[in-house]
Amino acid sequence: MRLSLSNRLAVVFFAITALAIGALYLYVAPGLQSRLMGEKLTALANTARSHSGKLSHAVGSSTPLPDVRKLVNQTAGISGNRVTLLSVNVVQGSNQFSRLADSGMGSAPALGFGTANRAVTQRRLVTGVEGSGPGAVAVAARPVSYFHGAVGWVIVYSAPLADVVRTVSTVRHEILVAGAIALLLALIAGYLVARAGPAGQAAGAGGQAGRRRRLQPPHPGRLHRRAGPTRGRLQRDAAAAPATRAGAQEVHRHRVA
Repeated sequence: MRLSLSNRLAVVFFAITALAIGALYLYVAPGLQSRLMGEKLTALANTARSHSGKLSHAVGSSTPLPDVRKLVNQTAGISGNRVTLLSVNVVQGSNQFSRLADSGMGSAPALGFGTANRAVTQRRLVTGVEGSGPGAVAVAARPVSYFHGAVGWVIVYSAPLADVVRTVSTVRHEILVAGAIALLLALIAGYLVARAGPAGQAAGAGGQAGRRRRLQPPHPGRLHRRAGPTRGRLQRDAAAAPATRAGAQEVHRHRVA
């Protein structure tokens, strides 16, 4: 079954709308999530650079461990992020980590050591994401070295990414709702276009037929029928003309007399 031109236009219009919505959903939501996560990681890295000074000087010194833990909690309160202090030991060529202090102890899930291990290996501040889904956590790890250069501790700043996941989910939901409304409007518009197409074609055909009838020359028989009454009147007027002239002359003579 072949579709009419109006139906094909309606289908094309609907397909373009669906394609645009799909591209928006697949491009905007992942891009938004990447940007928000990048901003979160950048903020954590800046916090690690600006708030780790006192803690870096305290570890490895004669400061008692309870005071170090208190300083960890203070740093967490100032920065607004969870702060974890890890000690590093090299065992058979691999880094082993022990948790010395944690501002989120007992209230937050344990962190992985992947980002901390990269910070030790690269000997610089690194960022990353631990976990996935609603439980994902943004992490910034800053290594602290001994005087001879070996890394002995890692200060880890972390913040949950639940707000990022929630924001992206909200945007995706809004895109789907807006897409459903747009597709519904496309269906209605396509239906109206398809319905108006045959009516417009019929009206156009009727107008063309009327114009052809107006432009078509009259039929000879129709001209003959129209000319018949006119010819009869002319003949009657011609027959009555002598009598009319005679009457007029008679009236003229009486007036002269």
